Amino acid sequence: MSFLSEYSYIFYFTFLISVIFLILLNLVKNKFIFLQEAPSKSRRKIHSTNVSRLGGISFISIATIFLFDTNTSYILDIIIFFSLIVFVIGLIEDITGKIYYQIRLSFLIIVIFAFVFYFDFIQINLNIDFINVLNLKFFYILTFSSLGLLFSINGFNFIDGLNGLTIGTALIIFSNFLYYSIYSDELTFILSLLCIMTVLPLFIINFLSGKIYTGDGGSYFLGFMAGCIGILAFNNGTIYMFQVACILFYPTTELIFTVFRRLVSKKSPFKPDHLHLHIILYEIISLKLKKNSINISKSKTNSLTGLLIIITLALLYILLSFFEYSDYYLIIYICLNILYLYIYYKLKNILNQISIMSV
Repeated sequence: MSFLSEYSYIFYFTFLISVIFLILLNLVKNKFIFLQEAPSKSRRKIHSTNVSRLGGISFISIATIFLFDTNTSYILDIIIFFSLIVFVIGLIEDITGKIYYQIRLSFLIIVIFAFVFYFDFIQINLNIDFINVLNLKFFYILTFSSLGLLFSINGFNFIDGLNGLTIGTALIIFSNFLYYSIYSDELTFILSLLCIMTVLPLFIINFLSGKIYTGDGGSYFLGFMAGCIGILAFNNGTIYMFQVACILFYPTTELIFTVFRRLVSKKSPFKPDHLHLHIILYEIISLKLKKNSINISKSKTNSLTGLLIIITLALLYILLSFFEYSDYYLIIYICLNILYLYIYYKLKNILNQISIMSV
């Protein structure tokens, strides 16, 4: 692993610059209105003090690789470049708060299509005869790559809402890719470790204080990077296709289920609500603590809920690492989605029961 020592200074500088960005943001966030978000009565907004949604700015530190290294892979440079474009799309919403989700989605689709097709990032052989015979490159690039990246980006945005949850989930996912690529896939390993060093400072601050959030820009960045690394690892033969799906299952399942749930309820899939799994769990924990006369601040309850989900995900991924053959992963992916649905409806029933008893 000689390449690790070769890139070590880049990892250190990335971490350091990320910390510097966060220190500067913390110093100036109270001086400018556009850097703050006030508490809201909305059940989706689980914070009781002024916070900043611009913590994702620290992720710009990943561009350190352009300043200190001239021998990186072309693919690595392109992924990082486009990740910053995706980040800016969300950052504009974080600053202005006035860009409709449909507009952001349209820009994301354009950027993803440009990334996938123009730079020909995706080199996939699905080993499906009729696709290979008919040379339907457009079909499987569109379905597996473009939609996969779009699902990952928006999935991370959907799970954003608890202290440390989005970044903690991303760190677990990046760590999985790091684990599987450590001896066989230098490019995936470098990009995974670079992402970990980039987002780790914000995770610590976000989890402990709950005063600086990733924002849409940060969650878009994390989703894009997670999707790209998954596709890259699959392209390089490091992991199987449905193994990638298993690693990314939580944010993508949250997205697919939420959209389906809203459509069934005859609501707009673009209109936010308070029925996400993490919000339901937060409300259950809050009501339980209140019922038992345990006085814990809203921020600590927020962090406790996020930590509970992160630990559960970490345990699931540890179990996942024991499976070595591709035949298992489709079955595992189906089981993970069934488990998610079971937990979701179980928690929803518990919340309904507690709410009725509290009346």
